[in-house]
Amino acid sequence: MTRAELLSIGAELLLGETVDTNAAFLGREMAQLGLPLGSVRMVPDDRLTLREAFADARGRAGVVLATGDLTVKKPGGGIAPSRLEELVGRRLRARLAADQTVRDEDLEPA
Repeated sequence: MTRAELLSIGAELLLGETVDTNAAFLGREMAQLGLPLGSVRMVPDDRLTLREAFADARGRAGVVLATGDLTVKKPGGGIAPSRLEELVGRRLRARLAADQTVRDEDLEPA
């Protein structure tokens, strides 16, 4: 059976400022798909730590999921949060600058 792991990313999780409800939700959903999570790891917002966590997880699991750092900061011309489900898995056409708003035209076709 393929093993799946989840990386929950964010210092707010490690500091106890936010409860990781994403892990509970994804655990239920993945189990229903026949691919239960083998482990969940909380990782801070640190590039080197993230790189190591992904490498470790890829060494153990056939599927690696990651959550975190997806926030709605203000109203604007970006993609509405209600549309996130249809956008998951789509690739960006180019690298975005920090805090740049993601627009439909920034994404590859589905």
